[in-house]
Amino acid sequence: MTMLMSHIFFFGFGVVAGLCFFTALHRSLQLIFEGEKLAQVCALYVFRFFLAGAVLFLAARNGVLDLALAVLGLTLARFLGARKWSL
Repeated sequence: MTMLMSHIFFFGFGVVAGLCFFTALHRSLQLIFEGEKLAQVCALYVFRFFLAGAVLFLAARNGVLDLALAVLGLTLARFLGARKWSL
């Protein structure tokens, strides 16, 4: 039972992290097009990759299936974000 909960957790964690990742990507693109400060764009860039790296690192430490589910969650979040912003 605990393994199933772990798998569900990492899939959900991947979806939430992916939504945060792609929301930050969308926001950084808005900032670039609006001509805002480069520091804000760089901060969002660093945040996105540390977030994705941390999620994938934690999932990989837990096993290959959890890593695959976290990646699947990130991928699903990409499609949800594209649908939300009509990309």
